[in-house]
Amino acid sequence: MSERKQAWEHQPLAIKYLNEHPNSLLAACMGAGKSYIAIQNVRHVATTGTKRTLIICPSAVFGVWRREFWIHAREQFDVIVLDGKHNSVKKAEI
Repeated sequence: MSERKQAWEHQPLAIKYLNEHPNSLLAACMGAGKSYIAIQNVRHVATTGTKRTLIICPSAVFGVWRREFWIHAREQFDVIVLDGKHNSVKKAEI
């Protein structure tokens, strides 16, 4: 899979809002493209000099986030899943 080239109609508005209001909550239905919106927001935050972003989610979707970053931003970010295993904790310390 490759990066989607065109956002859905509502996504640029959501991305703009999150970029302008950093203490916001994104609440959208399943399948609404939340991951894409969040990844674009992480890209924006990275331009401010922030080196790390923490995404908190249920353990059932750890793999989903890893896949979404691979689809939309594989060249830009390394994803470390902090699942409590010793190896993931050590990677995060770097």
